[in-house]
This record gives sequence, structure tokens and C-alpha cells, in this order.
Amino acid sequence: MCVLNRLSWRQCLRIVIRSIGAGAALFLVCALALEFTIGANAGRALREYYDDSADSIIRPPIPVYELAVSKDRTYPGPFLFDVFINSSYCSTPEAQSSEAVGTSVFHFFNWEYDGYCLPMGRNEVGDEILCFVDMTFARFATLSSCGLACLLLTIVIGVLQLRSEQYSIRRDRIDENLEAAFANASHELKTPLMAIRGYVDALQCHAIDEDFALARIAAASERMYEMIDGILRISRLDSGLKKPVLAMWDVREIIYDEARMIEEDCRKDGVDLIMDLPRPLWFPCDRAMISTIVLNILSNACRHAENFIHISEGNSVNGEIELFIDNDGHPPSQSTVAHAFDRFYKGDGGNTGIGLALSKEYVELMGGEIEIQPLSRGTRIRIRL
Repeated sequence: MCVLNRLSWRQCLRIVIRSIGAGAALFLVCALALEFTIGANAGRALREYYDDSADSIIRPPIPVYELAVSKDRTYPGPFLFDVFINSSYCSTPEAQSSEAVGTSVFHFFNWEYDGYCLPMGRNEVGDEILCFVDMTFARFATLSSCGLACLLLTIVIGVLQLRSEQYSIRRDRIDENLEAAFANASHELKTPLMAIRGYVDALQCHAIDEDFALARIAAASERMYEMIDGILRISRLDSGLKKPVLAMWDVREIIYDEARMIEEDCRKDGVDLIMDLPRPLWFPCDRAMISTIVLNILSNACRHAENFIHISEGNSVNGEIELFIDNDGHPPSQSTVAHAFDRFYKGDGGNTGIGLALSKEYVELMGGEIEIQPLSRGTRIRIRL
């Protein structure tokens, strides 16, 4: 349904017309082939009967009936013999010719019946003898089966075309995202690159303290590394190469491990890291993705918090996990709430990046959701897995 929502009515109509056209063409070809096959088998059965070789193997066996035809009376009976004789055979002079005896197979059909006959001459009282094959049921069964198969194939063709359109739309979206990402990245990478170049020039001219310059160069290099690493991860996500590898993990232990990674930074900034997770949180997830999600959110919270970061469990029921990561920094603006998970969005503090965008992608890959909520004093990131 989501695919149909992305397609215009013209695209949907084009898919329907192409599918029906392909199914109709295939049905016509199959119908002609089946009609030829039925006719060939019926003719062979009649000739073998006439040649007194009815014991030959015919797969499937075709019943042949011998009829005595007189023009002076009608012939009501089973298998539409009366319709066949009165409406078709008796009105076809070629079938009554002596030259047709034992040589020519005649095909008579309409919407009601389908029959083949071979003239066998006349009997002692002058009646015309025919050997006759009624293929009405065979034609109906084969054409019905062919029609059903072509209908199913039409549906399959339509589904395949929808998938093709979906793939095309997805590729277009990926190309647009990558183009925008690289455009933003090239712009954002200029800032740390210019900083590195400036400090290198200053060092070469001995115009700046070496330790001060090296610290700034290291910080700018780290910024470039994080940005490039994020771009590569986003590219793998967009290309479909990154898939979650699910296994049962204690999410609480993963959070503890990542919290230790930023403890020193929090301590330097005077921020308390409060863990309020009283019980194990076992959940089938991708450990590497959960680690990246938690580290990105905690790093972002550390930059904005004033006194504390509080990690707690929400309403975890029915096999789901809900986590809250709060900080007491300045509450985000409405614009930040709306665009916080956009790639390369510049937030209220002027920082740019794709950490939160990557976190959102990972959460959604594992079937969860993530959102940012402004508090009266601070910000909350809510994660549901």
C-alpha cells in the first residue's frame, strides 16, 4: 500500500494496462497453441480409427464415435450430435464429397460445441458414415485452465512491475539523499579542513604555540573523521548493504558500556551521569547498532546538559523496551524538534552532524521509533524498541 501511495494514477494505470496486455497476449498465444494441439490429437484419433489402428497408444485416450447420418431426419442425442449434424455437417458440401472419405478431417465449432469428423463413406442403406470426436469439454477445460494461469501470471506481472517501480523510486530517493549528503558534507568538511590548514600555516611561520595548534588540529581531524565515518555508514544504509543482525542482548549492559565511554567528558563538564535501570533489559537487537545509537545520543546530551544526564526505563510491556534519556540543558526550539533527526541539520547550538540521523535509521531498521521531546527544563530522547 505504501508503494501505491508513492505512485501517480498514471503510473498505476500504465502498470495495469501493461499487465493486462501481457496477460491477454499470452492467453491468445496459449489458446492458439492449445487449439492446434487439440485439433492435431483429434485428427490423429480419427485417422487411427479409420485405419483400424485404434489400439495405438493415444495420450490421453480420445473417445471416437461412429455415426450414420441421414439428411431426412434430425438426431437428438448426447454430446450435441444433433446440433453438430444439423447445423454444421449437413450444410457443408465438402464434408459430404466422396473425395473426403478417409482423407479430410473437418472441424465444426461455435460457442456451444467443438467437434471433428472424418467421412467414412456410406453403408448399405445409403446413410453417410462418420467417425466423430467431441472436443467440447476438452476445449472448455484447457481454455479455462489457460485463462486461470494467464490471470495469475497477469497478477504476478503486475506485482513485479510494482516492485520495479518501488525499486526505481527507492533508487531515486537514495540518489537524492546521497547527492544532498555529499553536498552538505563537502560544505561541512571545509570548516575543519580550513582550520587544519590555518594552524599548519601558523606553525610553519612560528606564529602560534605548537601545543595549542596541535590540540586544535587533532580536534578538527577528529571532527572530520566522525563526519566521514557517518557519511559512509549512511551510504551503506541507503544502498541496503547494512542490515541488522539480531541476537538476544541485555540492552542495559550495552548502555553501561557506552556510558563509560563519555564519563570522562561528562566529568570535565561537571555533568552527572545518572543511571536508573534497576533490571536487565533483554531484547533481540543488533548490538553494534544499539551501541552507536546510545553513544550518539549520550554524546549529544553531554554537549547540551548543564548538570545531569538521566537514563531511565519507561513503560516496557509486551516484549517492548522504552528508554528515556533526559538532560537539563536548554529546551530545544520547535524547529529543532521537527528537524533534529535530519542529516546535517544545524541545531540551536550551531553544531552539525549526522549522529542523530544515523541513530534514527538504526532504530527504525530494528522496528522501533525514536523522538525528541522538549521538557520544561531540558530535553528528553524517547526510544522504543
